[in-house]
Amino acid sequence: KELQKGMKAKWPQPEYMAEPGRGGHNTYRDETYEEITRWTATTKISYRPHAKAPGTKSHVRYEAYAKAKTVGQALEMGSWPADWCWD
Repeated sequence: KELQKGMKAKWPQPEYMAEPGRGGHNTYRDETYEEITRWTATTKISYRPHAKAPGTKSHVRYEAYAKAKTVGQALEMGSWPADWCWD
């Protein structure tokens, strides 16, 4: 949790994520899916540092691909397309 201090201000969620009645933070939104299906290998991407809880399987994978600068690099580094619905 120490690594997450100040991250909400630096990496805010899209406004549509705050809409009530559409599930919590553990559900992806149609708007997210619509966005990521338009990405190509050269689409620039950035990840929130240390976004996954240490000790989890997702943390290990996330830390590996979070250094990517493009969608293509992220895929080469172990990201799965479905990850972008949650990341």
